[in-house]
This record gives sequence, C-alpha cells and structure tokens, in this order.
Amino acid sequence: MHAPLKYVERFPHLPKERQMYAAMLSAADDAIGRMLAALERTGQTSNTLIYLLGDNGATTEKRAGLNQQPATAGKNGVFRGYKFSTFDGGMHVPGLVCWPGRIPAGKTVSEVVMTADIFPTLCRIAGAALPADRTLDGRDMWPILTEGAATRHEYVAWAEGPQLAIRKGDWKLVLNGVVHDGTPAGNKPLTGDDAVFLSHLASDPGEKINVRRQHPEIVDNLQTLVQQWRKDVEKK
Repeated sequence: MHAPLKYVERFPHLPKERQMYAAMLSAADDAIGRMLAALERTGQTSNTLIYLLGDNGATTEKRAGLNQQPATAGKNGVFRGYKFSTFDGGMHVPGLVCWPGRIPAGKTVSEVVMTADIFPTLCRIAGAALPADRTLDGRDMWPILTEGAATRHEYVAWAEGPQLAIRKGDWKLVLNGVVHDGTPAGNKPLTGDDAVFLSHLASDPGEKINVRRQHPEIVDNLQTLVQQWRKDVEKK
C-alpha cells in the first residue's frame, strides 16, 4: 500500500490508512487521465472501447493494511462481507464502460453483468469466433450497453474455495459462506442453518435475513443450478 508523497499530501485530513487508499486512487485517476488525453491527442478516442471496474470488494487482508495489520479502511456500504466472501461485499463492484459514438453516454445500467461478459463482448466487436472447446460463463453484453436490453444471464454463479453463490433474478443463494467482518478475527464461516443462506436482494441488499425456510423450492432450484454450474466449468 504505497503512493508517491505528492498524492499522500493531498489528503492530510484523513486517517493514515484511509489517506493511503485515497492517495493511490488519486494517482490512478491521474494516470488514467493521461491515457485518455493520449487517445484524444492521437485521434483514437472514437476507436477505443474502455472498461474500468473493480475486481472485488474492500478487503481485510494484512497486506492491504498498514504495518501488516488487518485492513480496516475499506467499506462496502450496505453489502455484507469483504474480499474472498461470496456475499455481495466481496464481489459486487462498480464498472464503467466508455466508447464515444458507439455507447450512449451518461446512463446507469442496472442489469446483471459480470467480468466474464467482457470476453464475448470483445469477440463480437472484433468479429472473432468464441472458442468451442470450453464452457463460457460470459454473455455478450453489447445489446445491454447500446440498446438497453435485458441481461442474457438466466443466472450468474461464483465460487471461492468451498463457498458457492448463485444469483437468479432477485434471489441469491450462498453455500458455505464466509463472513469477513472487518476485525482481526474476521473470516468466519457460517454454520448451521446459515451454511445455506437464501436472500432476496431487492428487499434485503445486505443479505442479512436468511429466508431459506420460507422458500425451500427456490433453495432446491438454485442449489441444483449452482452445483451443476461448478461441474460444467471444472470440466477438462
């Protein structure tokens, strides 16, 4: 967790760890600005598709804290958990897409997409065939970005070690979930009833209430789908 001193000095009012986070983001902002300026200067802006996105939620890792202490400066808002958790605090991240003249500007897209969608989208734009020798989770999101189409995912699924998660519509199931609570003791696996955790994200975006007992048929459906998904993507 390092940044040039000039960026650190921009944020003297922040606590030390948060100050370093802000300094790194500020340095990244400046660097991205220089890249965008270079595209403009060389006349390539209208010929360039840009993705900018987070790869995970805030973390509690020691390497992300100061002096090898568990990190505490990152916040995930209402979302439960931290990096390495399949609850939304670990994987629900913002993304920006820009292509002047090709993608409408100033819009917020609420459809479910994921990083794996980038690959098939780029293949479509480049006119390249998708590989046929493997299972692809990604779906072409070009119609979502340009036409406001609905997501092409029946569901999206994730794994992190023994943890499994699947989202279908507003329903999300987490199996063997781990909660990273932001303290040095963090990384707590859920047990008992909560080892199978069903949430309705529209009414409970923080995944606080387990409704598995009220909706056993949804649990059965999602559990079957996510277990088959794991088998599919692990095929050689």
